[in-house]
Amino acid sequence: MSKIDEDELVKGLREDLENLLREFNCNPDISSESTEDEKCGRARKIMRDAFLSTLQTYRLYFIIRSIFVSLLGSIPFFIVVLVLGSINVIQTIILGIFVFVFSLAITRLLEKPMVKLVKKIVTALQRHTRARDFILKNV
Repeated sequence: MSKIDEDELVKGLREDLENLLREFNCNPDISSESTEDEKCGRARKIMRDAFLSTLQTYRLYFIIRSIFVSLLGSIPFFIVVLVLGSINVIQTIILGIFVFVFSLAITRLLEKPMVKLVKKIVTALQRHTRARDFILKNV
């Protein structure tokens, strides 16, 4: 089993898939050579692959979007530290609140361009399996 198959979310999706297939009279516990069982097996495989693909896409989207938001938040922080030279705890707290609000405001204002950019990056990563797997396993 690969590492993605051991994930708790994937296990939950697999259980949901098996429950869904049971509702359509595709019992995974009974194995016979009938045509109906072959159809159920194909349906199970297609649905499992679709779930895993969707899960990977959402995770990549979340990771890449988080990277952009953190980079966006670090810009004002570094500018203030560059101008002041150093900051104390009170300034850090105030700056942290400002940076958080700044990041939220900018990401809401630039929602559409950011979504387009992240979608392009996710699409590119779907073609590069080694980079995608590295990001999903290590980030």
